[in-house]
Amino acid sequence: MVTFYPSTLDETDHLHPRSLRARRTTSADRGAQEQRDNVRGRMVALAPGAMRLVTAARLRLAGLRRQLREARPDIVHGHYISDYGFLAATGGIRPLVTTAWGSDLLRDPRESAITNRLVRWTIRESALVTYNADVLGTAAASYGARSEQLLKVVLGVDSIFLDPSLAMPQRARPPVIISHRSLDRTLFNVDLIIGAMPQVLRSVPDARLLIGHTGRLEASLRELAQRLGVQASVDFIGRAPDARSLAGRFANAAVYVAIPDSDGSSVTLLEAMAAGSYPVLSDIPSNREWVAPDGGTLVPSRDAAALASALSDALSDPGRREKAAVRNRGVIQEHGTWDRNMARMDEAYRRLLGR
Repeated sequence: MVTFYPSTLDETDHLHPRSLRARRTTSADRGAQEQRDNVRGRMVALAPGAMRLVTAARLRLAGLRRQLREARPDIVHGHYISDYGFLAATGGIRPLVTTAWGSDLLRDPRESAITNRLVRWTIRESALVTYNADVLGTAAASYGARSEQLLKVVLGVDSIFLDPSLAMPQRARPPVIISHRSLDRTLFNVDLIIGAMPQVLRSVPDARLLIGHTGRLEASLRELAQRLGVQASVDFIGRAPDARSLAGRFANAAVYVAIPDSDGSSVTLLEAMAAGSYPVLSDIPSNREWVAPDGGTLVPSRDAAALASALSDALSDPGRREKAAVRNRGVIQEHGTWDRNMARMDEAYRRLLGR
């Protein structure tokens, strides 16, 4: 089997029309400028899809189809439908399996007419489309997936995150909040998490925020912490070198926070839940699938006051965190482990091959 899998996702936040300072203009100038802005806006809307087509053409010229034929895979599996799933489909090998991650169906097709068509074509070419959250299954169906094509599979957590020897009792955990999403993409709203810290520190003066991962936004986020005067309480801890180190981070943090605008089922969330960090999350459909009222707190998107209040309340209530940890561990053991979900995937592969 050949798998097309995103280690990092290309960021297209820079694809926005620039605003230029102009000389004093007449009405005719303004009309011409509006026309240019409209053209530029259409180009920006098309650009991500056009770049995907260019990438596919370059790979074809580089011999992708020939190399796949020589490899003779039984199945080709492309993750992230709008990018790697599409590229896998252009390789020509069937059966094709594609997997939706989140923005590939929730954002990308809405931002580019070309991408919308590429996603629809890729889904038509797929024998199987897997997804990790119901909202993604619904989105896949809206782009043409049939019910018999769809299978819910979560990437799942490694057993190390459920190792009780790593977990610190809730009452012994320091008032640490941990964020561990990409610092490359603005949709994760890490700036809002830092922005909540002044209010959190007024309620819990010894609270600390650990920001894991790395990315192009790190420098501006560090500047934000300094500008708000909370730099002494915010630590940028980078990537964890391995699963055990990441499990240790979560197992010693009182609260895990993630407030993306949209998402699929986040493996990082499942890892934090397994390790006993109390989740404070944005109130989006994929998070509702995992976190009930007794398992964490969901806050309205981009509501800084509600976020700060939820973080402070969670840090101040170890009893509530303990009950949530027990509940969340059971949920992950039943639905969120790597082994359980990969067994479903293995069974699906075998069905496709008639084995």
